[in-house]
Amino acid sequence: MINKEFRAGDAVYVYWNELPGFKVYSILKKYKFNAIEGRDFRWNSKNLAEYNAKLGSDFKKIKNNKRVWVIFNNKFLSNVGDPISMPKWYYENRNLPAANLKTELSKIGKFIKTSHTADVSVYLYQITNQPYKINP
Repeated sequence: MINKEFRAGDAVYVYWNELPGFKVYSILKKYKFNAIEGRDFRWNSKNLAEYNAKLGSDFKKIKNNKRVWVIFNNKFLSNVGDPISMPKWYYENRNLPAANLKTELSKIGKFIKTSHTADVSVYLYQITNQPYKINP
């Protein structure tokens, strides 16, 4: 879908939890875009506020684009080898990872549309070019 609807000025951001799947498909498919690979800040963050501040450093890479396609795995919320439900602050609320990502994305853009499969969601945001705001 992204490859079909991708336009000049768009960015693609792959959230850290979908990187393994994306990397497999990028070998099998010929994408007309280079994706920004999201970093996993869970283990060097003490809480959600600190995590979101670090997530903002990833989002700064897309601020000069017109739109951003965000790929997120909504089924597998940890990396292979991670201790189950750790770090605790990240998994206290099962809906937190996806809801938090959408909240943070809303600080840099306006939601346009989404598409879901059994395990992956794709969000499209129009970038507003406002500076990324970190919650106090």
